[in-house]
Amino acid sequence: MRFDPRFSALLRIPIKTDTSKLSPEQSLAHRLLTPTKRKRPGTDEETTAVSEEHGLESDSKLPRWSSNKCSCTAGCTTRRCHCVRSGDKCQQCSCAAPCKNPMNILEEFGVNLAEAKNDSCLVQTLPKVYDLRTLLRERTVLTPCCGKRIPLKNCCVGVVECPECESEYRYSWCSGDLCDEENRPRNHCEICERCRDYRDRHCSRCNKCYFAGSYDFPCPCSNSNQDCYKLKIS
Repeated sequence: MRFDPRFSALLRIPIKTDTSKLSPEQSLAHRLLTPTKRKRPGTDEETTAVSEEHGLESDSKLPRWSSNKCSCTAGCTTRRCHCVRSGDKCQQCSCAAPCKNPMNILEEFGVNLAEAKNDSCLVQTLPKVYDLRTLLRERTVLTPCCGKRIPLKNCCVGVVECPECESEYRYSWCSGDLCDEENRPRNHCEICERCRDYRDRHCSRCNKCYFAGSYDFPCPCSNSNQDCYKLKIS
């Protein structure tokens, strides 16, 4: 009181007890005895509370992000893009430069995307192509029968006919050549991810392709005394 006269005035103020509030001891006991339900971060209640506290608009009033909209901005050149990873084309892409999603490029050149998705040779080789747009614009393929040139964009998927003799071929993205559908059909191994000889077969025991011939000979590993490699399934 001698240090500051305000202490003397403070001690003269009568103490008033608020009966509607719990004492510190009662409040601690109440918290220990009452079970509390934890809220996961990012829940609607927590988000609404934070939004109201800071004067922000609730997330429920904001437009939801469309699953069909691509959020990539780097050209969609890698599997980080969810569209490329799922094998779909990008819609409403946010890339500053032209989108490089292979499916979008194929659609630009009039390729049937439904057939492209079912072509394992095409799907497994496209990620390895550096500039698909330039390749489809400039590349031509030579037919083995008559030496006629066909634009690559016209033989990406399905069977293509020779303009002169109407021989049927199928393009191999692994070798970059046309395979004769009648005499030497294309044989793409989905496990090895490459085109093999049309007489090759994939062995489920050693997980390798072998020459089976026209009579479907068994794999040499079946007659070997050495242990075969285990089948690797990704």
